[in-house]
Amino acid sequence: MGPVSQGAAHLFTSRKRRRHLLDLSGERALITGGGHGLGRAIAKGLAARGAHVLVVSRRQAALDETVRQIHDSGGRADAFAVDLTDIAAVRQMAEEIGRQHGGVDIVVLAAGGGRFLSIEETSEEEAANIMSSRYLSAFYVIRSLIGPMLKQDRGRIVIIGSSFAWLHSFNVAYKAAAHALHGLAQALETDLYDTNIQVMYVEPPPIWPLTTFFVHNPGTAQRLPAFYWRFTWTPEQLVAYILRGLERRSAYVSHPLMRLLNPLYPVVSRPLLWYSRRRFPALEDGGPLSGRRRRPIARTSADGRDFADDLPASPHQI
Repeated sequence: MGPVSQGAAHLFTSRKRRRHLLDLSGERALITGGGHGLGRAIAKGLAARGAHVLVVSRRQAALDETVRQIHDSGGRADAFAVDLTDIAAVRQMAEEIGRQHGGVDIVVLAAGGGRFLSIEETSEEEAANIMSSRYLSAFYVIRSLIGPMLKQDRGRIVIIGSSFAWLHSFNVAYKAAAHALHGLAQALETDLYDTNIQVMYVEPPPIWPLTTFFVHNPGTAQRLPAFYWRFTWTPEQLVAYILRGLERRSAYVSHPLMRLLNPLYPVVSRPLLWYSRRRFPALEDGGPLSGRRRRPIARTSADGRDFADDLPASPHQI
């Protein structure tokens, strides 16, 4: 973590501020992507504040591990193995949650992934999968759970997006999905302005240590521009920012310095594009992007080991 990030993180997670984080006792919180990575960290953080956590993901084994860790720390949690890109499965999950738990008070949308690929590298199927796992899954979950929230006129919706919604980059499908999530959050905030339902969009910088997102989307970490790793959060810092945003009923949460950069985007976008492109060497001869300044996506290391074995020990090694 760079010195700038450390200072900002200390400012916003000081002891004085931590004492005022809200109490979620009795709240029912649903977290998508709760079987691993950021979703698991968020689930554990909300459970530590007293929430009854409902974790959702495709893999039952990963969900069981999250539930076990929460139970071991004295929290309450249940798991629902669901393919969130399946509309019928999401509706069935919502009905089951209504029968078992009477609905939810907090929805945190942290599911979805996607590799950083150029237009030539992105197949039509992969583009559709990224949009489904990022945007459509979020829409399906909100749509299936919003009814009871509107009836009780209370609730919190947290959408975990990406700063690549504004950062100039070539990752065509992932960036488009990030824009869609940002637009969804803005539209929901307008749509629900006369209710007591909070909509909060979280735009985190890269998370360090690297989460399973980078394991499931190999090569992505290497394609981030070097300057981007100067703005990092740990999973614990992300959870602290989310909790503080819920307490303050914030509509937008991001790295403080990235918030300052957003208004400057029209000015800095071209230099960032140039810097990003020069970071990526040309592919090997015969590749689909031979001669273009892009770093290839490697699914395995040179000796055949899984990419996860070669994750760097420091962001400055990327």
